Amino acid sequence: MEKNFNRIQLDLIKVHEDRRGEGIGREVMIRLISYSNLHRLPIELTPSGKFGSSKRKLRKFYKKLGFVKNKRRKSISSYDMIRNYDRVIY
Repeated sequence: MEKNFNRIQLDLIKVHEDRRGEGIGREVMIRLISYSNLHRLPIELTPSGKFGSSKRKLRKFYKKLGFVKNKRRKSISSYDMIRNYDRVIY
């Protein structure tokens, strides 16, 4: 994870194949999303099938967490997906 002053760029989360399906990746993402909301930073990422999962499954996983296709018009990055922070009113 890289905090780039105005956004979080996530490059890799890898869960050991023996531990997949236990909710570890989801828990990591929930915590990252909480951090993103607290600091008002969008998260950008590109799903990759390099480490044992398929891009299709990863895109579905991230969509369930609120990520959408990055249109790149408002972003200076080349990441495929983005999740804007939730505006929490205290």
